[in-house]
Amino acid sequence: MPPSRTDWITNEIRNAILHGDFAPGEQLRSSKIGERWSISQTPIREAFQRLAAEGLVVHSSQRGVRVAPLSMQDMREVYELRLLLEPMALRRSLERADQPWEVQVRRAFSDLLAWYSLGAGDLSGYESPHRRFHAALASRCDSQWLLRLVDMLAQQSARYRTLSWEPRGGSPGTAREHEELFGACMRRDIDEAVRLATLHIRTTFDAVEGQLNAPDATAPRAPRRKAHTAG
Repeated sequence: MPPSRTDWITNEIRNAILHGDFAPGEQLRSSKIGERWSISQTPIREAFQRLAAEGLVVHSSQRGVRVAPLSMQDMREVYELRLLLEPMALRRSLERADQPWEVQVRRAFSDLLAWYSLGAGDLSGYESPHRRFHAALASRCDSQWLLRLVDMLAQQSARYRTLSWEPRGGSPGTAREHEELFGACMRRDIDEAVRLATLHIRTTFDAVEGQLNAPDATAPRAPRRKAHTAG
């Protein structure tokens, strides 16, 4: 079924926030969004409510709807939970890995590699294959609650992940991280895979921490659509 107008505009605004088209703290005016995407006000207001529930926008009677700010406290809380839950989900998935799981992971990794080779550094297309790859790795985890929490935290991490892109070496650096993780999982080297997954999360945190703690880092922006590919 095609998405409703509310589903569609929610996804468009979400992507614009995640990929830096709307800066942290920027006011979102429904009239301008309506003009930009040729859509009426009712689905936009409903989209704002959904995005507020996701923590991507904040609403106040005085300042209107604004993109949620990026903060060290928020990132620290999100990444502390990721470091606790994602390695656990991966370990439990690898302990139950089978041939269908391997086929699923190889397909997802192939899609991610295709983005690296054909995406021309366009970050707007990165999040989907990236999340599918990590979801495939954890897909044999026997706890649906754990998988739901991991997925929610992955979505909340998207803006921070995008900010980490250039400090981590752009496409070459992140591709290397994923290749190493994929190799360990295919070898069923559970301890090494968990170690690499943990390092993968910590590397993102460390890369963004330097930007958010910089003296002039009041509102860092994600790279706009085109990613750095020089390494």
